[in-house]
Amino acid sequence: MNTIKSKTSSRSLSHAARYPNRQDSVNVRKLGLKRIRHFSTLIAKAGHMGKPKTIHDIRVANRRVQQILDYLYPAPRPPAIRRLRSRLRRSRRILGKLRDYDVFIATIDTRLKLKRLAQRPLLIAIHDRLKQRRIKLMKKARERFDKEDVPGLCAQLNSLLNTGDLQTNAEKPPPSRPEAMDIALKRLWQDFSDEVAESLREPRPVNIHGVRIKAKRLRYLLEVVEDLGNPNAEMPLVWLRRLQQQLGDWHDLEVQEKILLKINSRRPVLSAALKDNSLSDLLDNMHAVKTDIERAYLQMVDNDRERTQLRLWMTKHLDPAMF
Repeated sequence: MNTIKSKTSSRSLSHAARYPNRQDSVNVRKLGLKRIRHFSTLIAKAGHMGKPKTIHDIRVANRRVQQILDYLYPAPRPPAIRRLRSRLRRSRRILGKLRDYDVFIATIDTRLKLKRLAQRPLLIAIHDRLKQRRIKLMKKARERFDKEDVPGLCAQLNSLLNTGDLQTNAEKPPPSRPEAMDIALKRLWQDFSDEVAESLREPRPVNIHGVRIKAKRLRYLLEVVEDLGNPNAEMPLVWLRRLQQQLGDWHDLEVQEKILLKINSRRPVLSAALKDNSLSDLLDNMHAVKTDIERAYLQMVDNDRERTQLRLWMTKHLDPAMF
């Protein structure tokens, strides 16, 4: 994959070059306030946090608020901004394991709907164990989530985006540099390109996982571009969402393998199943599907015509001097 040849360190950029201009900042702040209101509304429904959809929606809304913060305050960030980012990430990660279990349970639910299913006793046993484990995880997540005071976090973020300040040492974006969005996109595009190139050289799980994370960050920033009224962002977003879906399925299988091995190491899921190797067969099948996804991913990023269009879009819509 063609990668950007020249790298620009964030430390080499001037103070003014790191921030959006005044009008751009106003537009992004308005969008950020809208996203914070949505996030706050979901948090207010935290009493229903046991529902898988609520957990998923809270995590997505959290990421979208963080992307606004990352755009307005690129690295290196003031201490107050770093603390806000850390609180957002912690609150999101609290729900991460619950989300993994929800996806696994939903996957088994779908399979159990099949009329002919040789592994039905095993899947029912796994499903029951996951449900029991999820109840315990839910209790811990609620306690940790309450300690994070997420409503208070939303209030601080709202104050920051309304006033442009949080504490006396929280920098205000100066009224300069209209290419700030280009700089942010360029950095994420460079990171994404480098990760893809590394995964093509050595398609290990850790490298593919790196592509998944960088693609997610690039996609969220492009969604900011689209929400600000740029229709040209639709094409790269379509490709990135398709890539994310593929790598998301791969990641789910990675996590599910680990969950299954962990819960079975504590207490065998089904003693009879262990004797006839059906659990091993299930793990083998999961591994085979994961391998197929890896092949499809490598083909997509190495030969896909749309990937080339994505690179051309970035070259066209970002400042050429940055490449």
